Amino acid sequence: MTAIATEFALLAAAVWISGGTNAPESPAPVLEKTFVLENVPKTAELTLAVAGWHEISVNGRRVGDEVLSPATCQPEKRLSSVTRGVAPFLKKGTNTVSVLLGNGWYNCFTRDVWRFFEAPWVAAPMICGELRVDGKTLFETDGSWLVYDSPVTFNALRNGEWYDARKEGCRDNVRSATVVANAPCAAVSPEDVPPCRAFDPIPPIRSFSAPDGGTIFDFGENRSGWCEIEVVGEAGAKVTIDYDESLSPSNTLLGAMAVYVRRMNEPRPFQHDEYTLAGLADGERWHPRFAYHGFRYAQVRTTGQVLLKSIKSVFVHSDFKSAGSVEISDSVFAGLQDATRRSYLSNFVGIPTDCPHREKNGWTGDAQIATETGLWNFDAKDGYIHFLRMIIDAQRENGQVPCILPTTEFGYRRNAGPAWDAALFEIPWQIYRLYGDDAPAREAYEAMKKYLGFIGGKARKDGLVDFGIGDWFAPKGIKVAPVMLTASAYVYAFNSRVAFWAKRFGEPDVAEKCHAEAERVRAAFNRAFYRGGGVYSDGELTALAAPLYFKGLCVDGDEEKVAA
Repeated sequence: MTAIATEFALLAAAVWISGGTNAPESPAPVLEKTFVLENVPKTAELTLAVAGWHEISVNGRRVGDEVLSPATCQPEKRLSSVTRGVAPFLKKGTNTVSVLLGNGWYNCFTRDVWRFFEAPWVAAPMICGELRVDGKTLFETDGSWLVYDSPVTFNALRNGEWYDARKEGCRDNVRSATVVANAPCAAVSPEDVPPCRAFDPIPPIRSFSAPDGGTIFDFGENRSGWCEIEVVGEAGAKVTIDYDESLSPSNTLLGAMAVYVRRMNEPRPFQHDEYTLAGLADGERWHPRFAYHGFRYAQVRTTGQVLLKSIKSVFVHSDFKSAGSVEISDSVFAGLQDATRRSYLSNFVGIPTDCPHREKNGWTGDAQIATETGLWNFDAKDGYIHFLRMIIDAQRENGQVPCILPTTEFGYRRNAGPAWDAALFEIPWQIYRLYGDDAPAREAYEAMKKYLGFIGGKARKDGLVDFGIGDWFAPKGIKVAPVMLTASAYVYAFNSRVAFWAKRFGEPDVAEKCHAEAERVRAAFNRAFYRGGGVYSDGELTALAAPLYFKGLCVDGDEEKVAA
């Protein structure tokens, strides 16, 4: 049995425990510990390292309002621990701590194109930790904990959640917790990112009968989260909810998920929740715990005797405080700013993502492009530091970093190129610009230098680089810039940034070397792509923008010509 090793503490007697199975059809497990207190303690802290997502209850009362907790890391390299104060929930005599575990990013069994179902870390969700009462360890996770099945009969990150309320209060399939022989990760660190929470429930602005059955509810705006329903009906009646961002011309859900299901041979629907009623006379309220969706529209179908009393769209995202705001008199630009902020939050649910519906992937290209926008609008600094640490954890010995996080082998095979890998450089740079804080750059400094060695190995003799996705994803009819142009522009920027940090961190030799390399790439870039008269390459929009955006890259004195 491997004890939980952390960077900050050693819980010597605690071991990892799970519900014992990670099969898709397995209900979400509840891990439970019962204990006796002679007196109510003044302080009590429950610390748990978590592989997956979790909710804590003490004596039947939910602890905290965090959801989808904790945020994922690169799971085989690092997992997060959370600490919750539980003294107000304890009582003299017999007490029970219950931990409901969801699959989250850890047990991604859904068949997807990114091959998360083959990830080296895939296993049953698990925990490891201890309860400290008045400064002393009262108990740890071990084989004495019990496990039973919860009413969450199915949960998957991209598919959704199924819940059978008839099972509430039952203790089905009680068994001893499974002790995990080996720690599932190399390190555990206290969670370093603001948690996700549920915000701003709103009712639909309209509803209509769907041509293919049921009712479609339109909430008027796209966002990440879930539907919360209130229903009354007979035991065993069922409510299903399908989510989508758009409607087809025939007023059905657009069905983008169906395309992915067919491509991946995944038998279960995407963005799909199911609730089976307990049959309570006073009605029932429910929302998912271990899945979130990207949607404006929700299609509700029912079977059996059931009345849908209300349905609301709940906004779920990382709890970032607003850091900047702007009031715009023009309604179009005001709407654009509102959509920007909502889109940004919808794509930061624990980690920065590309979309909250189809993929939910932490693409580094999307993350680096949105960093400046995010930091102007929100105090998202800690969220980005967390993602930066994921990049560092996932960096290979040769300096390569993946294009998505967390990642399987897919993220390295894809070779999205410098524009995606730029997150390693852009995140600490924007934090420094907007906060004056160089600690993230110091933390990433060695990784940045290592990456320069990796990209140098892919460069031509003149320093230019020709690999990666490049100018992605051009509108129809817009010609894209050459991959070599965009990739080499980023390589110029990387060397310039490391030169800056090296000088600041007291490595003048490194600063001089990186500055010289940046100038060499700059000269080769302009020889290869500048046509004179302000035109780079064949005048593609990106080809003109790149030398202006990357400070110092453009031919001296011709900046106004290029801009024109």
